[in-house]
Amino acid sequence: YNIRNCPVIHCINNDGRSWLVYADSVPNSKRLSKTLSNYWIRRGLDSPQSVITDMENKELLWMDNLLVVRNRRIYMLSDNRWDNKYSENPLNIDYLYISKGFTRNIKSVSKLFSARCIVLDSSIPFYQLESLKSECIELGYEYVLLNEKAFIIEC
Repeated sequence: YNIRNCPVIHCINNDGRSWLVYADSVPNSKRLSKTLSNYWIRRGLDSPQSVITDMENKELLWMDNLLVVRNRRIYMLSDNRWDNKYSENPLNIDYLYISKGFTRNIKSVSKLFSARCIVLDSSIPFYQLESLKSECIELGYEYVLLNEKAFIIEC
């Protein structure tokens, strides 16, 4: 969703149950709910369950900012915890979701994560967003700007 300063992934199950997985440990869930409740009602969805701490059920796994849902692996990068770290074997993920709080560049985490696509959240300041977008182009990453369009993964 393009809700300023509210980085979130909405996972929707076929039976109408859904989960909001937040990058922040203190999410602005009231703001999100107020803005999007009409959409949820129109789609016939139950009120989403907020996920802000590690969680595992048969539909999804959320642990240490890694979301696994229907065999898709999404890492939510919202801080600089991986600064100055590297790995001989980068973690293969489908999407690297970058939001506010991450102040480094993509190259700084490319030795940790091998991503198919970079998702840049609208919570990222404009000057940094432009820099990250340029870096995606330079490094040959597919990327999505959430401030320009919604990003929906059907699986």
